[in-house]
Amino acid sequence: NSFCTLLASNPTMMTILRSVVAVVVLAAAVATAHDSGHEKRLHPLPIKPGRLTPGASNHTDQWAVIVATSRFWHNYRHSTNALEVYRVFRDSGVPDSHIVLMLADDVACEPRNVFPSTVHGTFDLKTNTMCADVEVDFAGDSVTAINFLRVLTGRMPAGTPARQQIFPGPNSNVFIYLTGHSGAHFMKFHDYDFMTSYDLGDAFATMHRLNRYQRLLFSVDTCQAETIFTHITAPNVVSLSSSAEYQNS
Repeated sequence: NSFCTLLASNPTMMTILRSVVAVVVLAAAVATAHDSGHEKRLHPLPIKPGRLTPGASNHTDQWAVIVATSRFWHNYRHSTNALEVYRVFRDSGVPDSHIVLMLADDVACEPRNVFPSTVHGTFDLKTNTMCADVEVDFAGDSVTAINFLRVLTGRMPAGTPARQQIFPGPNSNVFIYLTGHSGAHFMKFHDYDFMTSYDLGDAFATMHRLNRYQRLLFSVDTCQAETIFTHITAPNVVSLSSSAEYQNS
């Protein structure tokens, strides 16, 4: 909360933060990297490079899956997180057809929202992240762990609309962002569903086996976020977390 207050009172810092996010989101997955052979950390933000193929990326396109796994008014911040990341991608030229947004979508029209139909990320209310061009692909009860994993692996039921899928290939860079509530080695979806670190590791391995990415940047903003990475063994995956094991976020 103190960090959010600081950002709200300092527009310059907010601008810098958004620039950093843009660089991380759009450049980190394509940056030249080398196989370290062991886990590295960039404190206070845990970072796990995994196995990375040396050399500059020659990717042909990029895709994003952005998910707020919580719901209800008291989790307003998670909706804001996801929408801010979505906005960075759109402002950077990534078309909505290359972004899957999973969001409860229950904040803008919540009766307690004194600014109806809007979602704001700062106290100055200058930026409405729930703009008219925001397309929520999975809303309400469709924001589930199984739907998220299906989006990653491409195992969607027949007849699923294209807007609810991503179509990366072997030369694609993929960005995945999760925000919500979690514990050690699991992520909650709407309080009644969850995804484990094993599930995620299997999904990334499947993506690699099916040539669904060249490089993948995975960012998690939740409590004990680093533990979600435990079973990721697929190569060319960079994982960023907002917290370490036993740490709240």
